[in-house]
Amino acid sequence: MPKITKEKKAELKARIRSILVRIPNANKYVLAENIGVSHNYALKLKNEILDQNARRIDKQVIKKEVAKMEMTFNEIETECWRIISGKQKEEFKDKDGNLLHTLEKSNENKDIIQALKTLLDAKKKLFEIKFDAGLFSRKLGEINLKTGEFIKMLKMGKQHARRKKDEDNSKS
Repeated sequence: MPKITKEKKAELKARIRSILVRIPNANKYVLAENIGVSHNYALKLKNEILDQNARRIDKQVIKKEVAKMEMTFNEIETECWRIISGKQKEEFKDKDGNLLHTLEKSNENKDIIQALKTLLDAKKKLFEIKFDAGLFSRKLGEINLKTGEFIKMLKMGKQHARRKKDEDNSKS
């Protein structure tokens, strides 16, 4: 059997998706008959499609949960900044809910320090959650250059070193 190109494979997957929409429980024999490939290859393509769908759904769920955490963080951040920025109002009301008087008081240093710690801890935790969810990738100690770009940089460095050496020699 000739090798199947990427384009043909994508076309076959699209046809399998179409069949699965109409016949959700289609087995490998039904798929193979409808797209004209062996039943084993049809099953392989079906499994690839199901895996892709599962990964896509997992990513959506993860992004939704991270968004919820971000909303919670925003509320914590707002409250922390209110404490850090200064005064709090304490309202006294009677039994009917009528405002009797308002007392403004400055926050104590320990409250401000605690709010700052909470804010920093929350930012750190949110970053860790996003990192664990795969929204960031860590490439410590790696240079993200293609080979050609790296060689150009090396040549430029050598040229710069020669010019610098020539300048030093001409000054002497």
